[in-house]
Amino acid sequence: MKFILSILIFFGKLFIPSIVISIIVGFAGTMVTGSFSLKYIGLAFLFICPLIHFFVYELKNEKEYYFYYNMGLSKATLWSSTFSISLFICIILFLI
Repeated sequence: MKFILSILIFFGKLFIPSIVISIIVGFAGTMVTGSFSLKYIGLAFLFICPLIHFFVYELKNEKEYYFYYNMGLSKATLWSSTFSISLFICIILFLI
């Protein structure tokens, strides 16, 4: 339970900026094709979430990895959770 809670705390900083930028990019894709689809937002989220992860945790707050490491999460675990959560959200938006 502590493991999942730690990942949710970590992902909290990524979710809001990722979803906002994904919605903007998704609507831009909608304007290009002329038809609205949540698939564009899901696809954008799949690529933007790891990008936000890189900017927030690798460039801006590099020292925060120590906080999560002390909670039992390695850098590889955090990156894999970012990819898996963003893929899960992308699949959900594709199925809607």
